[in-house]
Amino acid sequence: MGGRNRQARHPDLVRERADHLPVGRQYARLDPERTDAISAGLDTTRHPGSVTYEDELRARGQLLHARREELQRDGRRLRKEYEGFKDPADRDGWLRLAANLTASASLEDAVADVYDEPALAEEHRAAADRHCEYASNSRTFTDLCLKRAGDL
Repeated sequence: MGGRNRQARHPDLVRERADHLPVGRQYARLDPERTDAISAGLDTTRHPGSVTYEDELRARGQLLHARREELQRDGRRLRKEYEGFKDPADRDGWLRLAANLTASASLEDAVADVYDEPALAEEHRAAADRHCEYASNSRTFTDLCLKRAGDL
């Protein structure tokens, strides 16, 4: 039904601001014989258990967001430590760098696990893959750091 038809059939409804009425009431005023047209299509009406299921997903999502924020704080701390390694001739520095990268790899794996959680949307899978790649890169660099420390 186009805007002009609605206006011609229900000029008083069009004049009202739509955001003052819930969608179901707006539709009921347009078509009094189908007062449930909007709510009949909602999952909570069609599938009574969906409210509980969606609440559980929301609660799980909140836990995952909290875990991700915790991991991000740890990541910032590790990056700050990483930036402190400057002397290429310092054997202990290379060993500390290797330990830092090992911790970073573990952290990236944990972040990937958060993003790979089934409760999250599919687009988070790309983030999970990216963090797995970061972990792999950190492990490769750890091996190089240990080799460099062994050469000193």
